[in-house]
Amino acid sequence: RAATTAIAGARSLWSRGKGTQNASQPAAVTLASPVERAELLTNAEAAMTLGGKPMDAMALASDPAADAAQSYEMKYNSACASVELGDWDSARTLLQQAVDMCKAKMEAEEFSPKEIDDELVSMKVQAAFVEQMSGNTEEAEKAYLQLIKERPSDLAAVAVASNNMASIKGQDARANLFDLLKRMKATSAEGLERKLTARQRQGMGLNRALLMLQMGKTAECRSEVERLRKQFPEDEQLLMVHVAVFIRMGLFDKAEAVMSEALSASPDSTTLHAARAQVALAKGDFVEASRRLMEAPRVMSAKPATVLTASVLSEKGGDLNASFQLLNDAIRQGHADATFRSRMTQELASLYERHGKHEEAAKALSSILEEFPHDLDCLSALVTAQSQYNLEDAEERARELEQFLGDSEDVDVDALESMPAPTNRSRPRASDEAVDSLEPKKKKPRKRKKKRLPKNYDPNGPPPDPERWLPKKQRSSYKKTRKAKRENQTLAKGTQGIEGGAAAAAAAEKLNAANHASSAAASTAPATETTRPRTKKKNSRRRK
Repeated sequence: RAATTAIAGARSLWSRGKGTQNASQPAAVTLASPVERAELLTNAEAAMTLGGKPMDAMALASDPAADAAQSYEMKYNSACASVELGDWDSARTLLQQAVDMCKAKMEAEEFSPKEIDDELVSMKVQAAFVEQMSGNTEEAEKAYLQLIKERPSDLAAVAVASNNMASIKGQDARANLFDLLKRMKATSAEGLERKLTARQRQGMGLNRALLMLQMGKTAECRSEVERLRKQFPEDEQLLMVHVAVFIRMGLFDKAEAVMSEALSASPDSTTLHAARAQVALAKGDFVEASRRLMEAPRVMSAKPATVLTASVLSEKGGDLNASFQLLNDAIRQGHADATFRSRMTQELASLYERHGKHEEAAKALSSILEEFPHDLDCLSALVTAQSQYNLEDAEERARELEQFLGDSEDVDVDALESMPAPTNRSRPRASDEAVDSLEPKKKKPRKRKKKRLPKNYDPNGPPPDPERWLPKKQRSSYKKTRKAKRENQTLAKGTQGIEGGAAAAAAAEKLNAANHASSAAASTAPATETTRPRTKKKNSRRRK
């Protein structure tokens, strides 16, 4: 009865989504019971894997007491544990064993091929994921596409395949984001939430939000992220996307509020401190971004990359004193590490040089040479700095530089000047004999195209007609028919409605003469009672 109660409690926790935390413990208690031993072993291994204990799951599967209860489900769970450990070769082998055992068992029990394929779907998806993580993205993509085209009844497997497919395609800058977002609809199908683990729901939701953000759908992305953060409030990646949405929308105050709330809960998170500096940088406040970087925990702020980034930001923001101070403090605090101190001093000297403080730059470089006297880069930089204000010291340092470089009399200056300019392309260098034997290449004669001749052409007969490419009516040998001649005679030449040439001039003269005659008559004629002109009626004849 105690074993049955423990089994029921484990199943209840698993159905409520708490199996990753608690289901492994009741299951482990009942392992010694003979009741449903195979099922208990399988469920215990699954709970341990999802609960973040893959090593315990592998130890349970390798226990000699579990050999008698081996099944394809246990092989699949062992493969999932290997995936959690990053052992891709072992996972690939275990998945193949699970597929073979599943096929053999279901064929012996006379299941239909469709039922067998539905049972193998989850194993196929996991195998494709193993190939994806192993670097064989092309094979994984083909497997995902094939599985999606088959449209299996397992919605969880289709959702995982669609999500992983989008993660592969999303790495390509030429990917169609609308198509990827359309594929991601399978990850939010109705009734799917209970079939996925919390980690799967979290990853799929994050990918949906990232796609929306990349496509500029800020409102949809914001609602999706806020919904996910209610379910997973401690996830830093969702927090980063939430802040990125606010920055994209220009809501910097809300981004600052979200970051402050997160930092109050996790003050030692380097990711949150870096994101807080990024918010200030998005607003264009370089000095504030530099200050926030240096406020991070020492694990992050003491790194050379962080110090140099903060110094550059302060310089870009116009606060040169803060930039100098950051590098000087880093040099003093890093006194135990000579390499770190040398690097910071070189950056400080470079900063002095950029702003015309050559004497300070020379002092910084001299301090490096005291500790590393054979550093040619520092010595050459010191010569450059001293040449700006003290030529004698610069010449003396230059002589030291010549000693390190060796005798330069063997260098052929003329040969150096005649050398071609360096290129990015790596070409094999030709020997001197090969260069001397080179001759200017002769131009290849152009190939003359073969003339196209008429069919059944006799080369011994007359040559072909050169006008054979022209239309028949445009050939010189074409004779017009009587019909064509009559059409040409009746057609009016020139632009219709306008007389041209001499005819137009004659018509213009007649019109001017008529105008003069009518004006003269109008001046001598007596006035009439009415000014309305009279019209003459035409004779109308009716047909009888």
